[in-house]
Amino acid sequence: MKYKLIDTIEFDAPAHWASAFINGDTSGLEDDDLAEFEAWCEANPELTNVVGCGEDTFIGRFNGLQCELVEYTCHIIEAE
Repeated sequence: MKYKLIDTIEFDAPAHWASAFINGDTSGLEDDDLAEFEAWCEANPELTNVVGCGEDTFIGRFNGLQCELVEYTCHIIEAE
């Protein structure tokens, strides 16, 4: 099956989610973080095809809490 790139979207999320987004490896997340990550993915299914993230982190707010964030890049694709 071939896929067509529809759009590229960038969004900010916690930096410690990088391995979970990019590699599918959630082993480094504590139970609370894992639950929050899974809930976020369920609420934003269009943003789960993450292909990379920036190298620079910054302090910002995510879900009302101050934390270290990074910009993620996501591809929106559809089957041809």
